[in-house]
Amino acid sequence: MMIEFNTQKEPLVYGVVADMLVLLPKSTADYLVATLRAIQNSRTWGEFKKNAPAEAYQEVVEILEENAEEEPPAKEPFDSDDILDYTDGDWPEWPAQLMLYWIPKDIQKTYGVIQVSSINGDFLEISPAREQQVVKAFEERGYTCLKDDRLVNIASGF
Repeated sequence: MMIEFNTQKEPLVYGVVADMLVLLPKSTADYLVATLRAIQNSRTWGEFKKNAPAEAYQEVVEILEENAEEEPPAKEPFDSDDILDYTDGDWPEWPAQLMLYWIPKDIQKTYGVIQVSSINGDFLEISPAREQQVVKAFEERGYTCLKDDRLVNIASGF
């Protein structure tokens, strides 16, 4: 379950989340927001299937199958606790952790620190004080950077 990144052709969004600067390709942020909203707003499995991005729903079916469970009937009440990876905090992806996979290593090393979470693994921590420098580093590489604290916080589960 890994989001693929093609960041060079799309804008990046960034914002401060839990005292960290978080950056994401806009399509990734939109995907995570749609997934989290579907989880929060669906009353039945049919609603979840309808509301969630198709890839996200397929990932949930795979998570269920990995745990020897079948895809629930459409009319069955939806409970996010049925998705073990969601309750464990392993799904959907964590933006601060995703940054390790797509942010160029030199930018990570110059502006960030790799931290360890005992629950969810490594993640990249970038101080909000470095915002202008980080944005400039991406813009110098041809990226368009858009500040959107609200979108990035929602995509991060806040």
